[in-house]
Amino acid sequence: MAECILRLVKVDTSEKYIKMCESAKDIQRQWNFKIDDYIFDPANGEARVWFGYPSKEYSEIIWLPRQDQLQGNNEIVIIQ
Repeated sequence: MAECILRLVKVDTSEKYIKMCESAKDIQRQWNFKIDDYIFDPANGEARVWFGYPSKEYSEIIWLPRQDQLQGNNEIVIIQ
């Protein structure tokens, strides 16, 4: 039997963070979708966890990276 482990991770899904992520084109281009990534789908206005393979052109999808994902990329500088 396969075991499923869910991680409870808080991700900012505020309108401000979504707009910031959308405008960060370099970060969006680096995204290689993974099943537990957080995304915002502008088609339905929904922020959710990514499950499965994209059924549509995922260039429309906005990746909402977690803090650990941003820190894992040495090319990204976070200014708070």
